Amino acid sequence: MEGRWQESGTPRDFVSPIDGSSIGSLPMLDEATALRAVKAAKKEAAAWANVDLDERKRRVQDCLTQLQPHVELVGKLLMWEIGKTYKLGFTDIDRALDGVQWYVDNIEGMLGKRTPLGLVSNIASWNYPMSVLLHAVMVQALCGNAVIAKTPTDGGFISLSLTFAIARRCGLPVTLVSGSGGELSDVLVRNDAVDCLSFVGGRYNGRNIADALGQNDKRYMLEMEGVNTYGIWDYSDWDGLAEQLKKGYDYGKQRAGAVWAGAGAASDAHAPAAPRDGHPGAAGVSGGAGGVREYAQPPRNGQPVRAGGAGPATGRAAVLRPRARVESHRIVPADGVALWLRGVRHRPISQGERMQLTNAAGQPRARGGTTEYTLLNAAASLVGRSGPGAELWDNVRGLDYLLSRPEVDAARVGCLGNSGGATRATYFLAHDDRVKVAALCSYVAAGERNLELTGPADGCVLLPGAGAGAAGLDLSDYPLPFGPKPLLLLTGRYDFVDYPSMETTYAELRQAYTLLGAPDHVRLFTYDDGHGISRPKREAAVTWFRRYLVGDSTPVRKPAALPIATETELRVTTTGQVNTAFPGKKPWLLPTSPKPASWLPNAPP
Repeated sequence: MEGRWQESGTPRDFVSPIDGSSIGSLPMLDEATALRAVKAAKKEAAAWANVDLDERKRRVQDCLTQLQPHVELVGKLLMWEIGKTYKLGFTDIDRALDGVQWYVDNIEGMLGKRTPLGLVSNIASWNYPMSVLLHAVMVQALCGNAVIAKTPTDGGFISLSLTFAIARRCGLPVTLVSGSGGELSDVLVRNDAVDCLSFVGGRYNGRNIADALGQNDKRYMLEMEGVNTYGIWDYSDWDGLAEQLKKGYDYGKQRAGAVWAGAGAASDAHAPAAPRDGHPGAAGVSGGAGGVREYAQPPRNGQPVRAGGAGPATGRAAVLRPRARVESHRIVPADGVALWLRGVRHRPISQGERMQLTNAAGQPRARGGTTEYTLLNAAASLVGRSGPGAELWDNVRGLDYLLSRPEVDAARVGCLGNSGGATRATYFLAHDDRVKVAALCSYVAAGERNLELTGPADGCVLLPGAGAGAAGLDLSDYPLPFGPKPLLLLTGRYDFVDYPSMETTYAELRQAYTLLGAPDHVRLFTYDDGHGISRPKREAAVTWFRRYLVGDSTPVRKPAALPIATETELRVTTTGQVNTAFPGKKPWLLPTSPKPASWLPNAPP
């Protein structure tokens, strides 16, 4: 960054998918530091564009030459970082070098009269750090552009740091940053200093990027979920099919492909061998240990917010915020605004410090919180319990604590939830009369339509009573008991939570609120983006709470400078995980009976 090594950001431990050992710390940059990096990279763009093509070719060729002796090191790093097999680790770096060499040899006829774009920003998925991300960066530099790239959060940052350092040594204007996508997206995608964006990843994030950039003239390139499909009919060459399946699993399940799993010989074709001698390559070079990728993903952006803090006992309005994750900005008005939100944000099960399926060191074993939660909820349902039921108890006790604070006014309590947090907030609103105002983001839609579009949902949104059971409730029915108290629905027009269903749900709620004599107490706020509580939605939510908690409808805008606490500052536990901070205690883990643990007081089913 800025042409030199820097120890910026908050270090986050990164573990190998091979054996769970720590192999480094990923520096999580904040928005301000990333903006510094973007501005420095932009300053290099003009000078580099004036370097003639022959000199650019010479420097890129020099970089390729200097990278060649490190191919073995990079290949082995990829094995430890993202679980590639021995063979495929080398294939990734070899493809990158061979591909860039082809461009060096053929670039003159391709450029023609084209001129450099300026600063190109790169965001790519974790599975091909070399043959996708490094390859793109070097070709972009060859074409006369300055380049900035974000390391994938799920792996590859060590090998990328090495290769980018060599590229920098050779005089190429490349910058490498790392951090949460939510924290850095505004800087790396929307900032005016970025002239072009290159994105490789899922269609959900890609669509959000396209929506964001479609409002201006910025160029962008999107590669989203390319899938190699297999069509099989009247098939008898089972040996040939087995070889195809093996090739698919050669990538440690990192290759984008839709695979039909046959029987007979095919069922044995991809059986993984166990690694030996503590080295990921010990199982062999074809298939081997990389056949099945078991990835332990560290906690994501943010940790539970520690409640408390000094302040005059002025009867501040309180907001309880059950939620699926901590976004990059707190919802706090600018200085001088009449309303101060004194809040508690409890950390849900399978998020942050409350991961349940961890190893002895407290590292998560499941890939992501929603996967872990779904597994836990499925097990709990077999004995008559549920994750949302346990979280209802968390919300009740969280509000109990909030109202015990002397600075909190018990008559002015609001509740805000986003995504899975909105689901749990909805369940809570129907249960606890102490909440006076609410806002739900990226949640309310018809359950049947959700099944048609996305299939079975994560365990965190499977509310007790929903579906075709005795209660016969749809997900869109749960906000009804909260009426006629003020309720704001927040949604993105391109959310995977079906927008037409959101509109239908709002119309039904408005009918109910009209019958209750308060039609203005329910509103739908829509923004042209995707899933999640983006800045415009956060501002709309705070304005809603101000309107009904203090009687001021003045629109709220996020201040330019807003202090953000670090992950360490936000931690509640001393170790970063409840499983290790409270040895022997299991707050909620694969229950073996319908009864809660004896030390957990009267948790609801």
